[in-house]
Amino acid sequence: MWVYAKTDESEVGNIKLGKAVTFKVDAFPKDTFHGFVSQVRMNATTVQSVVTYDTIIEFANPDLKLFPGMTAYLTIPVASVQNAMKLPNTALRYKPPMSVEEVLAIYKKYGNEGGERRQAADDPVAAGGGAQAARATENRPRAPKTDTAVVWKLHPDNTLEPIQVTLGITDHAHTEVTSVLKEQLNEGDEVIIRSVVPKSQALGGIRR
Repeated sequence: MWVYAKTDESEVGNIKLGKAVTFKVDAFPKDTFHGFVSQVRMNATTVQSVVTYDTIIEFANPDLKLFPGMTAYLTIPVASVQNAMKLPNTALRYKPPMSVEEVLAIYKKYGNEGGERRQAADDPVAAGGGAQAARATENRPRAPKTDTAVVWKLHPDNTLEPIQVTLGITDHAHTEVTSVLKEQLNEGDEVIIRSVVPKSQALGGIRR
């Protein structure tokens, strides 16, 4: 039997014929089924500007447990590493609830020039472009995925330190850290993934 999978154009280049695949179905949530990539079809499908390609997964069904039309949730591993440091993706997306000036001051304190440039690029108004630069940024094409990021390390005295890292592969929940630039980040260090707003502040901002 076959599974038809819609593969995003950004991922299709990593999928090779013969790659092992695992998948699950709602009818048997505790079971994992195995197959392999038999085709990657070249005819693209575009829906709301999202381009996908059909990837065909071939698998055996000797017990006839799987029926046509079932929804499958696939995992196609494209790379693996051993003994790697990894970070939760929420830490890579975290931005401290501070003003631009406060964040830049922390970058300068720790000598994180790359972080300063990243902050300025994220905030064109603070970078000196004003409203006109902000409007130009809105119309700018989406930038390619970066291989560096800044995470915020929590010290025992509850102060924050920006740590610039280079990134490797990801499973969309965690991402490999291939190197740490200038600063130090060790296994077991605490990094910030979100901020919790006190209830006294949150109540004033609730709107219905």
